[in-house]
Amino acid sequence: MATDYKFRFIPRLPTKAAWDNRAFNEYRGESDFYGAILKKEKTLRKFFYISGFIHFKAGFYSTYKDGTEPRTYNNSRWWKTGAKSCIKGCCTVPPPGETFDSSEPAQFVPKPYNKSWQEFKRIDGVGGLIDQLKQIPDKTQISSIQLTDLGSFYVEY
Repeated sequence: MATDYKFRFIPRLPTKAAWDNRAFNEYRGESDFYGAILKKEKTLRKFFYISGFIHFKAGFYSTYKDGTEPRTYNNSRWWKTGAKSCIKGCCTVPPPGETFDSSEPAQFVPKPYNKSWQEFKRIDGVGGLIDQLKQIPDKTQISSIQLTDLGSFYVEY
């Protein structure tokens, strides 16, 4: 059975006027929430989009691949990897005082950085908020969805 999530909006400014004129209300269910934010984004001028961040609860981290993940890199001490030349093939003699051996790995894999947030720059389309939310199977991991200059949605169930 699918969980019925509640998206509760809190305006950015803590004033009565901001609360009375807030851009969103409370939505029960993902489809109502998606429809409301798509409708709001369509009211913006051309080439203006709603952006913001998805914040996770303590102990949960973003798994969304956005290109900022650390990449593997080649070991610059090629003579310690068992190779007989550098990656370009131009260096074939180890530095003075060094010998060929296989004591180090050929590539290093950096430790991944666990981000407790992920950014979105529009609501619809590849990489937009809706696309990113659909890739999070358990919405209970989400603490809030912050919309730049508007306020935040708190996810409850």
